[in-house]
Amino acid sequence: MKFSRLSHTVLRAGLLVAAISPVAHATTYTVDRGHALANDENPGTPTQPLRTISRAAALARAGDTVVVMSGMYPESVQVTNSGTPTQPISFTAKGKVVVSPTSQDNWTGVFNVLGKSDISISGFTVQNAYYGLKVAADRAGTPPTRITLKNNYASMTRSSGINVNSGRDITVDSNVVEKTNYGGVHEMISIINTDGFLVKNNEVFNGKFVVNGVTKEGKEGIDIKEGSRNGRVLNNKVHDLARLGIYVDAWDLLTHTIEVSGNVVYNCKNGIAIASEQGGLVKDVLVSNNIAYNNMFNGIIVASWSLDGPRENIQIINNTVYGNAQGGIRIGTTNIFKLDIQNNISANNGGPAFSAVNAGLVSSSINNLSFGKNPGNILSGMLTGDPRFVGASSGNFQLSAGSAAANKGVAARRVPIDIVGRARPLGGAFDIGAFESN
Repeated sequence: MKFSRLSHTVLRAGLLVAAISPVAHATTYTVDRGHALANDENPGTPTQPLRTISRAAALARAGDTVVVMSGMYPESVQVTNSGTPTQPISFTAKGKVVVSPTSQDNWTGVFNVLGKSDISISGFTVQNAYYGLKVAADRAGTPPTRITLKNNYASMTRSSGINVNSGRDITVDSNVVEKTNYGGVHEMISIINTDGFLVKNNEVFNGKFVVNGVTKEGKEGIDIKEGSRNGRVLNNKVHDLARLGIYVDAWDLLTHTIEVSGNVVYNCKNGIAIASEQGGLVKDVLVSNNIAYNNMFNGIIVASWSLDGPRENIQIINNTVYGNAQGGIRIGTTNIFKLDIQNNISANNGGPAFSAVNAGLVSSSINNLSFGKNPGNILSGMLTGDPRFVGASSGNFQLSAGSAAANKGVAARRVPIDIVGRARPLGGAFDIGAFESN
């Protein structure tokens, strides 16, 4: 590795002295298994490429890039070194790169980032392992930090397609995850005990599929759980799962400061759920601008599952729920303090539009629009009327002229834009539901 000798000056004994400051020159390593000269003893140039991603991972240092050319790579990759905040290590697929280990070791991923920092992995197809992309603390407990997983495709894994555990500042962006969780724990995308995360623009689907002639149910779509905090779940598309779509579950740890916004969830068991299965406190959760439709049970539920631990300061604002078989927005727990429900549309559900085990525990219910046979028992602030969706049968829940939701909402400081980024309000007042009409 080369260094420049020019750097900065320091004051030493009254004199200005030139100091030597190492400045690394980044290296790009090329991996091309299909190249006739590919060999792990090569320098990793385009004409003398490496044969395995694992060898490139061992060589790459801060600021380096590993470019992997099209092909099938039968290996499990251990990311060996860390980058820095200004010089991350990047692993990038060029063309279709399929990474598929020859064996499925328990708890091992196709890519494994254990206790490393400042790593980016993008563009890979990962399959046939216990996990697809695994980001976790190492044996010493060092958290993986500032990790970006982007534009990857994960499928046919025994457990999660993407599994993040005990991370710090993790980004999971624009990945596709399907047909996972056919024999392991956790969910399709699992965020566990992670401080600072952004899960956005992913598509998660096909939770029910066949493996060796046996139908597998799969697991939940996106699960934020077990002490995760200070994160956002934005603009994901989750659909066609045998279990629920997006889940915030404390399990037995304080889980807090989470935003679930702009997501579209359909054809799942429940759309969006908030629970505390083993008694941990869930607090400070905003659920806004989501669309949950045609789910088997409820569009949005605050659930009483298992030990039914406490929930505090839950805000459900400007969502659209439609055509869910059991109900629209359901508060199924009484172990809750400070719950606000406002500016939501609940339409044409098979059961109550807005319901609670104890409606008296709802702190505020303001300007929610019910349309259908059963408004439910959260009646304070309820409006009725046809939201006049542009095309509910095709999944288009924008508002057309004459909608009962137009200009009927209240100002919501925490929801200044709608699901597609339009500023609220566009008219005289906030609209109700996920879309702001022109």
